[in-house]
Amino acid sequence: MTSRQLTYSLALSLLTPCVVFGEARCPVNVATIRYHSLGNSQMGVSVTINRSGPYEFLVDTGSQITIVEPSLAKALGLQPLGVADAFSVARHTQVELAQLNEIQTGSHAVQQLTVAVQSLAQIQVEDPKVRGILGVNFLSHFDLLIDHAHHILCLDETKQMQQGLAGERIPMVVKPDRDWNSPFSQPILVNVRLSGNDSRAKMLRLDSGTNLPLLHENQLKTEPWMQMQSALRGHVTGGAVEYFAIMPPQDVRIGRHVVSNVKFAAPVKNRENVVFNGEDGLLPTGLFKRVFVSHADHFVIFDPR
Repeated sequence: MTSRQLTYSLALSLLTPCVVFGEARCPVNVATIRYHSLGNSQMGVSVTINRSGPYEFLVDTGSQITIVEPSLAKALGLQPLGVADAFSVARHTQVELAQLNEIQTGSHAVQQLTVAVQSLAQIQVEDPKVRGILGVNFLSHFDLLIDHAHHILCLDETKQMQQGLAGERIPMVVKPDRDWNSPFSQPILVNVRLSGNDSRAKMLRLDSGTNLPLLHENQLKTEPWMQMQSALRGHVTGGAVEYFAIMPPQDVRIGRHVVSNVKFAAPVKNRENVVFNGEDGLLPTGLFKRVFVSHADHFVIFDPR
């Protein structure tokens, strides 16, 4: 048994983006995966595992690792590989690891994928059919286009898709593996600047699993007990319930791209808040109509044309 460290995102459904539906297809003849809404901006796709299924999985660019809920892991006969330290916004837990021979969505398959076995009870309250989370250690095998405007997901192993997309290429933050203390895929991180008083660039994790912009540091001056009176209640992956205060609206600048009047949330201050290694918060993909991610070439295009 081995001990490893990973991080994954919240599962929150507190804000509702504007989405327009249509019959768009992926660029340059990349096979189109039409996802369905799991509530707000969360995306559900069908997957097969070890040639069985299909099963409903949430697509989550904020989760470092793919997650299988315990009853499905038992039905698949998955054997434990070890354990990992798992960090979310305000919790530190340990999860069991296992390995899938193959996991596939659409025509795209990955072999010998390590997964975490963890309860998704809080997600299943809203979406009982959800059996897992498709995380970055699966998604990083492909160039990825999320089109929220048309409810499509595009995965491309050939790099042809990126040639047909125009827009500013925002570098992903890539750190040495020792800084993450993890053998798993690095999270999708970008530097942004907020319009508030703090002029320091902030490193945010690009997250399709939540539609709540989030800062790990609570900037409010009021006492936690006062914040609780108007706090939002959210669920963190793994089942924990957390409370979040809403910060004053700010503009978010990513390169030349500006998103105006974004209301970030932050955990109500408590002694258990996790300090992330250099990360300042979460940036939901639902703030944009389309997001393109090149894992191999380490860049992101927001609202590509």
